[in-house]
Amino acid sequence: MRAADRAARAAALDPAHSCIVQAPAGSGKTELLIQRYLRLLATVAEPEDVVAMTFTRKAAGEMKERVLKALAGADSPPPTAEHERLTWTLARELAAHAARCNWELGAHPSRLAIQTIDAWCAKLTRAAPLSAGLGLIAGVAEDAGALYAEAARRTVLAQPMPPPVARLLAHLDNRIDRLIGLIASMLAHRDQWLPWLVRAARQPDLRAALERDWRVAIEHELAAADTAYPPQLRSPLLALMAYAADNLAAAAKADPAPPVPGLPADWPGATAADAAQWSAIASLLLTKGGTLRRQVTAAQGFPAPSGAKGEEKARREHYPKGGAGRPAGGIGGPAGFPGAVDAPARPAKRVVHGGPVGGDRGTARGVAAGRGAPAAGVRGERPDRLRRRCAGRVAGAGRRNRA
Repeated sequence: MRAADRAARAAALDPAHSCIVQAPAGSGKTELLIQRYLRLLATVAEPEDVVAMTFTRKAAGEMKERVLKALAGADSPPPTAEHERLTWTLARELAAHAARCNWELGAHPSRLAIQTIDAWCAKLTRAAPLSAGLGLIAGVAEDAGALYAEAARRTVLAQPMPPPVARLLAHLDNRIDRLIGLIASMLAHRDQWLPWLVRAARQPDLRAALERDWRVAIEHELAAADTAYPPQLRSPLLALMAYAADNLAAAAKADPAPPVPGLPADWPGATAADAAQWSAIASLLLTKGGTLRRQVTAAQGFPAPSGAKGEEKARREHYPKGGAGRPAGGIGGPAGFPGAVDAPARPAKRVVHGGPVGGDRGTARGVAAGRGAPAAGVRGERPDRLRRRCAGRVAGAGRRNRA
């Protein structure tokens, strides 16, 4: 055992000081806790004066078993291992102290106050039922979800209705079931927000502090997203978003609820005020599951090329072929967009694709559309199949650039 580790363990056994032990699994934290417990028991008049609490009944039972085993082996020869010999020494000291105080721990092991946190709290409430205001306690619930839901229901349906509950119901369109579920969920995680209620009474500007922390968290994530997106792809993406925004605006005339929120005209900054624009970009590029879209449809502002007519046809012709913002018949983009392709504006009799451009298999593949037989050495392919293949290449290129 290293000298620094030995000194830290010795400090943890000093009953005159409190300590926090942080160590990896298998480093002997439980053994150290037992040693401290034995040391503390040797300094009190009754064993109930020292309490050891754990999170699970299994851990409490294991610790009590190891303490009793140490006391039972106090009369045996000392072990050879250093940490075991220290436990043996402390157990001998405790055995002598228990004999003087007539504790008889071997016959009454329940006097060792080693229990879970829930059991300790239940013991306190049983000892003072009037002060606790709980009366008889049947036991500790393993799953408190039903109890949280009942507490939330009583809060929401209280008469007269508290003004904060009324405001929440108005915000949720009077969906009582939704509000009950939200409050029950909060109760299950009250360790995360209950301390803030105490701070609120002492800190009048708590709301401003919370909003400031929230902005910091948002801007940290937006800065990471802004850094991850390649600068050379921002202008092409803005052109595609402009095309999609035009189509969505036209769709909004017939449907007052467009499928995608307003797409930004310029690249957004990494501030909390730009969060809505980043959300719009994410809804265009990502699925609900957070993965990169393999293709886009009219729901994202990219109608099928074969259905283009009227204003939609005019918008498509507004973007020059191969130039910035040129829409594709499934997924596409401007020249220079890695993985992007030129899909035909309308079905062609023959569509052929050549090999990698410039020898780089990670860049875009050239696509040509024409009439007649395919070029020598290159097989023909139907336009709809080609569009699906192109969509897969764009998605793959997007993943590589994002990585």
